[in-house]
Amino acid sequence: MTDEFKSNFSVLLKVDLPATEIELLSHYARRVISSQGLELLHFDCVNIDTSHHYYLSMETFKPGEDLMYPLWIPHHYVFMITGGDDRPGIGFTDSQ
Repeated sequence: MTDEFKSNFSVLLKVDLPATEIELLSHYARRVISSQGLELLHFDCVNIDTSHHYYLSMETFKPGEDLMYPLWIPHHYVFMITGGDDRPGIGFTDSQ
């Protein structure tokens, strides 16, 4: 039985990341397909911390799994962050 984590934040990474980084980070993320067919990595996050000067710290999980992953992502990889403690992150219906 899996624990259900609450996604308070959604983090989307930029499209133009190096292939090695995309391959590694895809193990912790879902993919969102844009209307132009571009793939973005999407993270469901319980918590994030933007206070570090170079990295975004996140506690992320993949829906249906019972593991939490602490990750540090360079700020310049991030395209968009949505959500907050009082405004949960948005969901994507066509993500994989």
